Amino acid sequence: MKKITLSIAMLFTFIVGSTSILNAQNECLTPNDFTAVIEANGVATINPEDVVTVGSDCNIESITVSPNEFTCDDLGIQNVTVTATTASQPTGNYTSVSLQIWDAYSGNDILSGYINGDGYADIVSNRGWYRNNSGNSFSRIDINSYDLAGPQLGDLDGDGDLDLIAAHGVYHWNETSGSYQFVQSLSVNMSTSRVTALADFDNDGDLDWYVTTYYWGENGLERLFINDGTGHFTLGNSYAIGAYQMTSASGDFDEDGEMDVVIAGYYDVYVGINDGAFVNGDPVNFNYTSVFTNGNNYIRDVKAEDFNGDGHLDLLFAGYAKVNDEMGLIMMYGNGDGTFQSAQIIETYGTLTWDIDVEDFEGDGDLDIVTVVNGQNSKLYKNDGTGIFSTTELPFVGAYWNVMKVKLDDYNNDGVGDYAKSNEALITEWTPGEEITINANVTVADPNSVCNTAPEAIAQDITISVDANCEANAVATDVDNGSFDPDGDEITLTMSPAGPYALGSTEVTLTVSDGQLSATAVATITVVDDT
Repeated sequence: MKKITLSIAMLFTFIVGSTSILNAQNECLTPNDFTAVIEANGVATINPEDVVTVGSDCNIESITVSPNEFTCDDLGIQNVTVTATTASQPTGNYTSVSLQIWDAYSGNDILSGYINGDGYADIVSNRGWYRNNSGNSFSRIDINSYDLAGPQLGDLDGDGDLDLIAAHGVYHWNETSGSYQFVQSLSVNMSTSRVTALADFDNDGDLDWYVTTYYWGENGLERLFINDGTGHFTLGNSYAIGAYQMTSASGDFDEDGEMDVVIAGYYDVYVGINDGAFVNGDPVNFNYTSVFTNGNNYIRDVKAEDFNGDGHLDLLFAGYAKVNDEMGLIMMYGNGDGTFQSAQIIETYGTLTWDIDVEDFEGDGDLDIVTVVNGQNSKLYKNDGTGIFSTTELPFVGAYWNVMKVKLDDYNNDGVGDYAKSNEALITEWTPGEEITINANVTVADPNSVCNTAPEAIAQDITISVDANCEANAVATDVDNGSFDPDGDEITLTMSPAGPYALGSTEVTLTVSDGQLSATAVATITVVDDT
């Protein structure tokens, strides 16, 4: 990480004449005049934004100020240091790591997850899994000789690691052997299954498996397989929605605490709302509603996530999907009650989209999108957190029997996303962010007198003689006996009642003030006649 240090004095030099990187970064942080006020607790706290203005076009990832707290001992001008770090930026270059998912042209997703416990994201696709060797290479390990249609990764048996379920069976991860072990065949032939969904549909604490199928007939039914908690499954309900369903996803669309489904393929996008019948011991049931009609065209992939940060699940889908006769990437924002806003185009492609994947690309807490489009460069859509996306072209083109699927994940643990596709993983190369340090002045003030200590008034009794008029005069300093201000502030003395004073004794009050607070003391003035 580069470090750049700027002082206020340097600021003017760079603004006036320099064209170096320092000037560009200095335009990102401009010192402000700021007064920090001591609060009732005796402390003044500042934020970085109080003492610097951050440029609107600057990609600042983090910013701190030190010191950021002041007490009554710090009254006056204090110097602070603001440190900002710019976000890392992709160079546009990638390191290719051989992967050879030779049969990734099928309709199955590429999956990723931390399978063998070494801290690096591994890959599952079709017939096996690919062990990630510290981001430098992948080793293919076959699971069986069949296509793992509709695969999903999840902790099926509750032991904390990632198991695998697919059309041909259930596989549990064996920690001892470091491999997948076959544990169960499923009761229905689902070789036409495409993208499936794994979620706890009956709210019993384990993962169940929702299966979409493509053809008419027995395999034309949607099916839900119920987990018994040990990673063994039985067929629950079947749902006759119609043929040619190609993709599905799960989520609580109506926010009632029960997992729902969304399915898509030819013709329509259907949302199936879980009616909660399982609480009475009945099979899990979904009430399906078409939320999008696609004519005679089909949708290859659907995702259910919160893209605009409003807490409601949205739908993202693509394929041959069209809105107002425009084909491309389509978003429907959720309302949180199982309904959705009108479909809108994120970007028009004019051709088939093979695949969508959704992950947090740069680790900023929101979900980004990558698409694979036939005959076009794949694209990354970086989310600003509100559902507004900026687009970056990627260096691979979608093509049948070549690149049809992609998985976005961090395969080398550098904190940013990489891409797994048919024959390779592309590791994103990044330019690290720069650290900028700039100094600013803060005036620590106490307008509410939180820090001020009242002066101490000390008076003494005095005796004075009358004058020719049988009167006597005295001033405050005559009865003062060392009054002082603990803060060292200048004090003024007054006395009442004021003279002249008659023969005898008069009680007077000495008032000591520092301009904000005051204190008093009582003394006696005795007037005598010495004539």
